Amino acid sequence: MSSEYRIDIRDTTGVLVATCTNYNDLTYTKKVNEVSIAQFTIDGNDKIVSLLGLDYQVEFWRRNLDMGVPWACDFYGLYRGSEQKNVKGLELFTATCLSQSALLARRIVGYYAGYNLRSKFTAVAPETIAKNLVSYNIGASATTGNGRYRTGTMSAFTVNIDTDLGRGSAQSWECANQNLMKTLQDLAKASANDFDLVRTGATTWTFYWYPGQLGTDRHATVNFGLKWGNMQDPVYALDRTAEKTVAIVGGQGAGAVRPIQIRTGGDYAAANDIEEFVNATNYTTLAGLNAEGDRAMYLDRARSTFNFKALQLKPCYYGAHYFLGDIVSASYKGFSSASEKIIGVTVSFNAQDFVEHVVLDMMNV
Repeated sequence: MSSEYRIDIRDTTGVLVATCTNYNDLTYTKKVNEVSIAQFTIDGNDKIVSLLGLDYQVEFWRRNLDMGVPWACDFYGLYRGSEQKNVKGLELFTATCLSQSALLARRIVGYYAGYNLRSKFTAVAPETIAKNLVSYNIGASATTGNGRYRTGTMSAFTVNIDTDLGRGSAQSWECANQNLMKTLQDLAKASANDFDLVRTGATTWTFYWYPGQLGTDRHATVNFGLKWGNMQDPVYALDRTAEKTVAIVGGQGAGAVRPIQIRTGGDYAAANDIEEFVNATNYTTLAGLNAEGDRAMYLDRARSTFNFKALQLKPCYYGAHYFLGDIVSASYKGFSSASEKIIGVTVSFNAQDFVEHVVLDMMNV
């Protein structure tokens, strides 16, 4: 039996209003620490077209009984747009949904610069920084009474925060007026951690912080390679055209009194000495300047990309043997790694021929 998919549609209160199985095709991409996207196409005259409303909850469910995978929701989204067209006399309607983490991108860090534990953090665990930012910008504490420019709690949805365990090496962080999602992404990159916003109730989402990685280390049991027959169309690329290896970080001040810190990236060498200037006027401490320099070095490092179609075999099946955020082993040509993190999964399914494709994006950790 091939994989099966269904699409459940709920209104903004979480009440199920329709289940769609007569779609033409569907596709969704899930990315670690990013806003993800999903689409499905149906007949333009289908009654579901009139049922969809802004921010309706759209769930993509998947199962494969032969592989031992029961019905499980693989993508939670919020309906945000559509396209209607006529192709050779056939009316088609395509719905577009953003992942639930898109709620985080709807808020900024709405506090003045230098506000302690709101927009400025000095030597604080990254988990605490992240959970404070969420709590005070979109959670229950996002109120003007707590100093925010405007109340940031949402009327239709509630965002809770998982218990703060204060995990991770202390960071200095300043992010006044930045987009909440963007600064969480930067923080996760700088501290080598992951986060997610998970649906935990009809209209409730909970913010979680994952030390190390979102998934599980499965490198000893999950191996991808052409020789295993579970890899197709691999593409490995290393791009060093925009690489920077030295950050010259400038703090507050002008001329000779302006503080300057020098930070180097992991690929710095005498033969690979490439400078950039980092304007860090938000920071008032050397620790903050160092953190901003390290963040720039991470973002502007040499980048390798590795993606391929993951052929769905019984001993190596998505949703049964590996998941988004897991660490696995993979090899292609001269490249071989036992520490490849699955940072992206793109799933597509055509209901006409029942063909399923799973494409994985990897990052070496």
